[in-house]
Amino acid sequence: MPRAAFIVEPRRVEVQPVTITDGPGQVRVRSRLIGISHGTEMLFYRGPFPAGQQLEALGSLAGATGYPVRYGYMNVGQTEDGRRVFAFYPHQSEFSCPADQLVPLPDDVPDDDAVFLPSMETALQIVHDSALRLGETALVMGLGVIGTLVALLLSRNGARVIALDPRPDRRERLTELGYPALDPMAPDVGARVAELTDGGPDMAVNTSGSSRALQLALDTLRPEGTVVEASWFGSGTTAVQLGSAFHRRRLTIRASQVSELNPAMRPRWNHARRTDTVISLLRDVRPSRFITHRFALDDAAQAFRTIDEGAESVFQVVLEP
Repeated sequence: MPRAAFIVEPRRVEVQPVTITDGPGQVRVRSRLIGISHGTEMLFYRGPFPAGQQLEALGSLAGATGYPVRYGYMNVGQTEDGRRVFAFYPHQSEFSCPADQLVPLPDDVPDDDAVFLPSMETALQIVHDSALRLGETALVMGLGVIGTLVALLLSRNGARVIALDPRPDRRERLTELGYPALDPMAPDVGARVAELTDGGPDMAVNTSGSSRALQLALDTLRPEGTVVEASWFGSGTTAVQLGSAFHRRRLTIRASQVSELNPAMRPRWNHARRTDTVISLLRDVRPSRFITHRFALDDAAQAFRTIDEGAESVFQVVLEP
């Protein structure tokens, strides 16, 4: 019988049987590989339940008001006629989905890469929102999966990238990929960023969910610089200093959110074009190397605990139905 992972209350996940109803225009899909978002999903797992307007951007939760909840959007599956597809669908072994919401997957993008489709789409949108110019320097704050992919894409786009994260394992990963990676907690980090960027970065991206990182980005930017804020802070309060230095240097804080295209690009880009670009990037970047842990879907509770405990070896966790 089809099974799905439910967050039944903060820090408690159960896998339960579910009933599938096939509606008009829907396609039955059997899951092959499911990814867990270490950012958004953990807000639900750790609690409290994000309520009200915070759910507006999370369309799959329309009408949700509390626990238990199914939430997820990294699902590689196979249709009854054998086609491999990607679906923005929660952690479920089998499901029915409108045909126009399925993304066909080419044979040369294996499941382990395809499961990163939403992460790569988010990273691409962040890079588009950065409007970075060839030869400029970029500061990336937070080196989880999204931040790491952003660093790789900014570099492909012609930027010199400096990365920051408090975790040594994440800094080591970026160093191995060829980027300077610093500890944002070091007392001289501002001076080191200025040294590496000849006076300060032209732009910064914050994917860390930390207001301290946002402040550090503002403190180190060149005049007329921009911070692209890509974190999901949930119900937390974010405090930054916007004193005379912020105004005199005419800095910009810009939000980035993947559900909408950059308005300046809409005459030329649509969601289909962005998806095609993402699949091409999955083929080239091969993010499957970032998978560190695999669990059976029935062991979803252990998978979420593993992410929550934050061991240095954990980077991307996937579920196998």
